[in-house]
Amino acid sequence: MMPGSHPGPEPARRASAPALVRPLALLAAAIALWELVVRLRGLPPYLLPAPSRIAAEVGIRGGLVLGHAAVTAGEVLLGFLVGSAAGFALALVMDAWPAARQALLPWLVASQAVPVFAVAPLLVLWFGYGWGSKVVMASVITFFPVAVNVLDGLRPDPDMMRLFTALGASKRQALLWLKLPGAV
Repeated sequence: MMPGSHPGPEPARRASAPALVRPLALLAAAIALWELVVRLRGLPPYLLPAPSRIAAEVGIRGGLVLGHAAVTAGEVLLGFLVGSAAGFALALVMDAWPAARQALLPWLVASQAVPVFAVAPLLVLWFGYGWGSKVVMASVITFFPVAVNVLDGLRPDPDMMRLFTALGASKRQALLWLKLPGAV
């Protein structure tokens, strides 16, 4: 290379290890430390079971664990769908009617001052101990972030909105072709 010449962009460096090696090594180290602490301190299994004991129990009762995991996954998925749909619908309403936005947004933000887990006992009283209270809890957890982020995404770039208006787009067309893709 000639003095004073620019070498150009630096070639991409090869990673010394695949991207998953370090996180997996950290996970293995955390599990090993957990096992070590339980064995050295002699902690009872009801307080903190060792990972080896958990693995043994899963091996013995794998079907039972998978059955309960499937029920929990179903409750979480249903709660996520309900909370997302409700948050999305409320964001559309607040975007369409500024008066609704002014009235509802402060209540929406204030609702986050109460920890969700503080109302969990009330949800159990109202909806029972079964799947109902769990679905409602997952819905409540999902609702706020979806509503706020969709509402934020529904505010397009002002220049793009002016362009759509100048081209004669209706409110419905602006919603379908500009706002909703931005919200996604």
